[in-house]
Amino acid sequence: MSFMIPERELPMIAALRRNSRASLMDISKASGIPVSTVYDKLKRYERGIITKHTSLVDFQKIGYPIRTQILVKIRDEKRFKEFIENHPYINSVFAIDGAYNYALDCIFKEMQSLNLFHRELEKCAVEKKDAYFVLKEIKREDFLNKI
Repeated sequence: MSFMIPERELPMIAALRRNSRASLMDISKASGIPVSTVYDKLKRYERGIITKHTSLVDFQKIGYPIRTQILVKIRDEKRFKEFIENHPYINSVFAIDGAYNYALDCIFKEMQSLNLFHRELEKCAVEKKDAYFVLKEIKREDFLNKI
């Protein structure tokens, strides 16, 4: 299902992005859209453009201080997809273009887990990979927050 959101409704989506637990009344005030309309629109959007209501977590504060971005070029799509579906350290996976097929965002408690993960990944038909440690988060999930 494809949605085209009118520009006047973007403040409603922005308010929801700032706080997915906001009340309908708060979203209405922030967006200037009547509460009943906010309710109807959100129900419609939950069937298409809103994919998940979630919380952003500071992983370091819960004991997972190591975050890596791993770029991989794979040889066996099926084995790779099985691996990423079942691996607990993988936070997000993105199909990308260029010299690599996928970008993985991974979270680890200790270096031993990271090293084991890399060995498992290499057994998973990976032709090429580059890994980068995330040193500091500068900006996260901020799109539409300034509306």
